[in-house]
Amino acid sequence: MKRNERRDMSDTMKDVLRYLRERLGESSAYVSYGTIAKEVGKSRHAVAFAVERLKGEGKLRVYDGELMVVGE
Repeated sequence: MKRNERRDMSDTMKDVLRYLRERLGESSAYVSYGTIAKEVGKSRHAVAFAVERLKGEGKLRVYDGELMVVGE
C-alpha cells in the first residue's frame, strides 16, 4: 500500500468512525456499508476495509450484524 493510499484509508477510518459515533452514540444498530459509504462519500469497498480495521483496533464491535462504537 502506498503512502497516499494509507493516508486516504486513515481519513476513511476517521470519517467512518465519526459518522458511526454521531449516528449510533452509545447504542448499536444495523448500518449497511452502502449507507455509510453514501454518508461519508467513500466507496463501499473502502468502508468495508475501514470497518474491518476499526474492529481489529477494538474501536468497533459487531454482534449479529449490528455495529457498536467502543469507547473513544
